[in-house]
Amino acid sequence: MTRTTTAEPPSNGVGTPPAHLTDDLRALWVELAADVPTGVATTADRHAFGLLVALCQRARSGNVIASEAAQMRQLLDDFVLTPSARQRRAWQQSCDPRG
Repeated sequence: MTRTTTAEPPSNGVGTPPAHLTDDLRALWVELAADVPTGVATTADRHAFGLLVALCQRARSGNVIASEAAQMRQLLDDFVLTPSARQRRAWQQSCDPRG
């Protein structure tokens, strides 16, 4: 039996902020979403992105605990929002024979 892999669907970003978010969280969603590189996130990532937005808001208010900060750091990395993640992504893309 051979295994076939399917490509990820084309990225269209995380989309607009959910209606249930407060105005502050909606603004932060838009701010962070603008920084996510093209091709990194899809609407399937909205739940994880929502968690990132909530954690960033807590960090900005000074109410984040160490475990939340660690989770936020991991999510920032997952969405290629750290210098090291951008560097890894650039290197991976430079090694991709498809360009």
